[in-house]
Amino acid sequence: MTTSLQTDGGLHHDEPCHFATPVRFGRRRTDQVGHLVFTIAWLRFRGTVDFAVAWAEVESVAHTGPDLVVSLHGARRALRFCCHSDHEAARASAMAIHLTALAQPEPLGT
Repeated sequence: MTTSLQTDGGLHHDEPCHFATPVRFGRRRTDQVGHLVFTIAWLRFRGTVDFAVAWAEVESVAHTGPDLVVSLHGARRALRFCCHSDHEAARASAMAIHLTALAQPEPLGT
């Protein structure tokens, strides 16, 4: 399965927002700043370049300190978002884990 980030141009913007926080995308202080927005179907980054990832494409979510790390199915690299605080990263992680679980297909036989 190939995973790719999608530009945000064609997505529905009327979906309710479940979580939003200002972040820096990447590891360096010079990386993009913007907002991380969670809807029922998408993890979205809104910055200089907007992109979105469907929750079904997310393999795992973790946080370490103020960083939220999102790994995608079939991708070697992870998306790293630096939140303003450890607390904000923990809130984002809990919400992202929940939304990822909701998006996963039901196992056969259940």
